[in-house]
Amino acid sequence: MDNQGLPSPGENPAGEEATSFGTLLTNVFASPKEAFEAIAGSPVKHMRWVIPFLVTLLLMLVGLYLITSNPTFSQQMRDAQVAAFQKQVDEGSMTQQQADQIADQMGSGSNMILIFGSIGGSIFILLYYVLGALALWLGAKIVLKSDAPYGKFLEVYGLASWIGIFGAIVTFMLMLGLDSMYASASAALAVVSEFDPANTTHKILKSLDVFAAWQAVAAGIGIGAVAKKESGAGIGVAMVLWVVWVAISVGLGLAR
Repeated sequence: MDNQGLPSPGENPAGEEATSFGTLLTNVFASPKEAFEAIAGSPVKHMRWVIPFLVTLLLMLVGLYLITSNPTFSQQMRDAQVAAFQKQVDEGSMTQQQADQIADQMGSGSNMILIFGSIGGSIFILLYYVLGALALWLGAKIVLKSDAPYGKFLEVYGLASWIGIFGAIVTFMLMLGLDSMYASASAALAVVSEFDPANTTHKILKSLDVFAAWQAVAAGIGIGAVAKKESGAGIGVAMVLWVVWVAISVGLGLAR
């Protein structure tokens, strides 16, 4: 009888996997090179990115609830919406009556904002993971000549995302502590009291987030491990991709 793929006597795959997950989660903060080298030499396990993806979804819901339930945050969101509508009125793409009507509807429907925000946010986060991993895979393939499969880069992206998850928790605490939905561990802290979501400089400052940069460096270490190259080469690829993402997000108005 063929026993290929079956555990040997005395092995405990479930316990091994649980220990592996706990060790990976710890090492991504304490010893990222060790964490990524561990996944580089093992079969693809999709739960390594599915779990942080689900946790990110949960944090997105928490963030939406904070914004819609906190009076200060809700007012800041409405002010930003009104300013965006007024800009469209000034440009002639919307009438003042239409802008007022939409603003009134959004101001009285926090539940609708929560529902549609959850749907849109879930789609965005899924694309963020899938396309983020795709960018890592393409960067490693083109620059580092990696032959590792796309699934490996999903693992790298998912593991590095735990840093972003920690950053999101810190951001929530900053928002509550500074009473501003624009607070974050970024250069925008210098202008948080007068933050303008339509100001390009302010958006760039908010994009320069400590945890986003840390996550990019960790992902770069992962790229190097999976591609069997030096960590520095992988970090270089990841940082270039991060700078490109910052430019795109600011240009398209995704950075707020």
